[in-house]
Amino acid sequence: MGPGGRRFESAHPDQPHISPSVSARTPGRSSMPWIRTVPYEDATGLLKDEYDAALKRAGRIFNIVSLQSLRPRAMRASIRLYAELMHAPSGLTRTQREAIAVVASKSPTAPSSSFLRVSTSL
Repeated sequence: MGPGGRRFESAHPDQPHISPSVSARTPGRSSMPWIRTVPYEDATGLLKDEYDAALKRAGRIFNIVSLQSLRPRAMRASIRLYAELMHAPSGLTRTQREAIAVVASKSPTAPSSSFLRVSTSL
């Protein structure tokens, strides 16, 4: 059972009782969940543009970006939202914003893990 007594939907139809966080793991790499992504070499169109922008911005493509590669429009929106929240003028410093992000991501009630599981399976 998941948080709040909800039943997990398994990544494996033949094993419906196993949670996605366990069943979607790559054999031999038990601590790493497996999520299909589009590698840079195979990217075209909007995805290629977003990957190139990520390389220009950070010098590499972080996992949080490549995890969204199956949905390039969602990736673009996510990156724009992040940029707005972290870099636009605000009453908070960058350090304060980062601290809030860390605390929120560590919260046991944070919806991010559920969102990621749903958005990457679409």
